[in-house]
Amino acid sequence: VKTGWVEIDDLLGVAFDHSAWNVSPFYVFSMRLDTRQVPAPLLRAHLNKALDKWRLENGKRRVPRPVRNELRDTVTNELLPTVTPRSKMFDVLWDTRQNLVSFSGLSDAAAEHFVTLFQETFNCSLEPEADQAPSLAEANTRDFYLWLWYSVTHGELETRGENGVDIRYAKRITLTDETGDEVTTVVGGADGAAEARKAASAGKRPSNIRITVAIGEVDNTFQLQSQHLFISGLKMKLQESEEDKAETKQQADADRAATIIDRAEMFIEVLDNVKDWVRLFSEQRDGSGWDQ
Repeated sequence: VKTGWVEIDDLLGVAFDHSAWNVSPFYVFSMRLDTRQVPAPLLRAHLNKALDKWRLENGKRRVPRPVRNELRDTVTNELLPTVTPRSKMFDVLWDTRQNLVSFSGLSDAAAEHFVTLFQETFNCSLEPEADQAPSLAEANTRDFYLWLWYSVTHGELETRGENGVDIRYAKRITLTDETGDEVTTVVGGADGAAEARKAASAGKRPSNIRITVAIGEVDNTFQLQSQHLFISGLKMKLQESEEDKAETKQQADADRAATIIDRAEMFIEVLDNVKDWVRLFSEQRDGSGWDQ
């Protein structure tokens, strides 16, 4: 596994011109993660040849397990340089006003690689976002998803934001029991609310929720998932401009910077609203009448 920084939206961009990453008040770039893995059929074929060679040289039919493991490691190390790496990119948004760093990777492995590389590069540590972590530790996340879906479908949730973040609707939630075997998929509306209440009474809870919000005049859909409230699938579509395409590099750079800033501000608006929802949920959950 190899990691490194590249320019945002450019897998091969390593020049890092000032305008490519410094879009005041944000720093924007991506982490590139390269992994090499020998395909199982290829590894098996070469390992079988190595095992046959060992049997022939040692006059034995059975290969001891320690020898087999050693041969597997040797064959793997010989084949790895010949395998084309698989590359992934994860976007990074660094808000210098709040000193808040957002990372687009959702897996624990990607996050661990990011934290390590960030600390090695910038010689500073990262801590979980302080405002959000305490509420998440106290609230049951699956209950939060159910509460959020119900509040959205009944118009009981307010939003905030200078850019006009407005909840349109919650498309659906999928509720499961503790084993994950019994599944109930519910859509919005009165019928959906009744079905969701019935499923919740039976002990089922959602593990994620998909929400559509309007930012300005453009609808954007995202999913909250896992106990960490990961924001997944938020593409941050912008309102289409009727202006002509940039004719100069300077104008193109200015347009790019404006687009990045707009998307960053929208993401922060969504993040702030999610934190508000978590706080409101915690307050209601600790209050009277929660079981109703």
